[in-house]
Amino acid sequence: MIYYFHSFPKFSRQIEYTFRNIFCILKVNAKRIDSLDYDFDKNDIVVIYTDKTISLETKYISIMNSKSLFGEHYGSKEVMDNISVLKKSEFVSLFREPGTKEIHNFYGENCVQSNMDLIADIFFTLTRYEEYEAVMHSVRDEFKRYRIENSILFKNDLIRRPIVDEQIELLKKMLIYLDYKIVFRNGAYLFVSHDIDSLRKYHNFYTVRTDLLNKIVWGKFTSFLSLLIKILCARKDPYFNIISIIKKEKKIKINSSFYFMHNKSKNNADYNFESKRIQKLIREMNRYNVEMGYHVSIDENIREMKKHVSNHNKSVELEYGAREHYLQVNPPLPILSSPKVLLFRAFL
Repeated sequence: MIYYFHSFPKFSRQIEYTFRNIFCILKVNAKRIDSLDYDFDKNDIVVIYTDKTISLETKYISIMNSKSLFGEHYGSKEVMDNISVLKKSEFVSLFREPGTKEIHNFYGENCVQSNMDLIADIFFTLTRYEEYEAVMHSVRDEFKRYRIENSILFKNDLIRRPIVDEQIELLKKMLIYLDYKIVFRNGAYLFVSHDIDSLRKYHNFYTVRTDLLNKIVWGKFTSFLSLLIKILCARKDPYFNIISIIKKEKKIKINSSFYFMHNKSKNNADYNFESKRIQKLIREMNRYNVEMGYHVSIDENIREMKKHVSNHNKSVELEYGAREHYLQVNPPLPILSSPKVLLFRAFL
């Protein structure tokens, strides 16, 4: 059995999130323990996240908390100053034990000890920590999104490098070193989801005419004819095609998720969630047994939104929680307790 332990209750949710993702990607079962005073079996392995020197009789992996992320500067710009990128052929390190410039992975008789802060590195990368508003008060685009050229990963030519996969593969090698009989489940999983910011391209006759004329002006005659035929044959906006997408996905045995925006804004949503047309579409989608949820913006309270929807008999309440626009959205905690919630949230 694999166990994992940490002694940082202030950052328990962040660390738990990271460990769960690690073992999910490894496809191996692991159990959290609250104390190292535990009756371990001789074949057990404990993954320990610590800032102290550890010595156990059972087999263990010691990962050093650098305190660069999960420390007093968490949630501030100082975290970015603590990053020291070190690139190796097998993996990349962002945070390490204070005072160490090189990577040291010691393989002992019954242990592996590393000065790499793998937990901080993986959390930082998975959550896109540097995009958090309070961390980097940098210039953003017209939609208030973080500019890629400001990213520490972009600056170090790491955007296309699978940092998390490499570090988890390193941890896998450590586990195999301690027990070569560990069984990692095979298989990959694909999760497909759709954020429905827009349901159609053409809102009236004039927008269709403008698009057709533009294609002629720019010499895109094939595209012009294709669009004209689609409009004449379908007698509707060819981009209003969610049911068509669902049917195609069902043919290849994919059951994806769809997230509707409840409130219209100037930059998102060209539809009214409570309109008869959208409610008819949702009821039709329900017949295909697809997952549906809300695609919320930063200032929306999910609980109040769901309450508002349930009070309108003409509206269909979606049961699968919310896909958020920004990592720093902080929904009410009761929402998190539902097993059906598909939720992307931050821990900042």
